[in-house]
Amino acid sequence: MRDESKFSLVIFYSLVFASLTIFSGLGLFVLDESWSSSQSELKKSFEGMLEVVTPHLFAMAIFAFVINHFLLFIQGFCQKKALKFSMFIYLVIVLINFSGYFASLGFVAFIWIKIFFLLIFTLSFLWVFYKILGYNR
Repeated sequence: MRDESKFSLVIFYSLVFASLTIFSGLGLFVLDESWSSSQSELKKSFEGMLEVVTPHLFAMAIFAFVINHFLLFIQGFCQKKALKFSMFIYLVIVLINFSGYFASLGFVAFIWIKIFFLLIFTLSFLWVFYKILGYNR
């Protein structure tokens, strides 16, 4: 038998860490001037895009992988829904990262696409944590 208080404590600290990570990332995106008109040529190149996107894809994928494992602890959330949710999150991660590149090429609509998917990314993880903490209390 597992100790529910320790399990809830791990989830709570994961929630705090994830929230700080996501909100600091959103804050840095809003403060970042990379989507303004004063960009360097390196950020507009394919090599510059790879330099920025690669670590972001890696970190966000690991973050999604860990959080998606919490789906196992949501009561009434079947494996089929969890698989669809996981694939959706990974698709959102790709769209977040590559929309920044297209925005740097001058496609202004991709800025709004990136903001929209960042909000979906944030809200989906907050929803998972809400469901988990609600289930364990």
